[in-house]
Amino acid sequence: MAKTPKTTVVKVGDREFKLQHPGVKWYMENTDACRNANGVVQTAKYAQNLLDFVVVDPVGMKVDDFETVGELEEFIQAAETFLRG
Repeated sequence: MAKTPKTTVVKVGDREFKLQHPGVKWYMENTDACRNANGVVQTAKYAQNLLDFVVVDPVGMKVDDFETVGELEEFIQAAETFLRG
């Protein structure tokens, strides 16, 4: 039997994001794929992957759509909390 996708809505600033969990394997592979040769997470790539594969509404968001770095970091933290929960 297929699992029902885990979803939630998070609010960052004045925007709401509907998130859908892409799966544990995706989370692990994405974290690995977003590291450079020294093992440091490439934040812009990581954040864009969250927007592309976790956010289901609004679609087509880009890192540059956030007003501030702080707002983007708040989104990343909210997405991480959801994915790890």
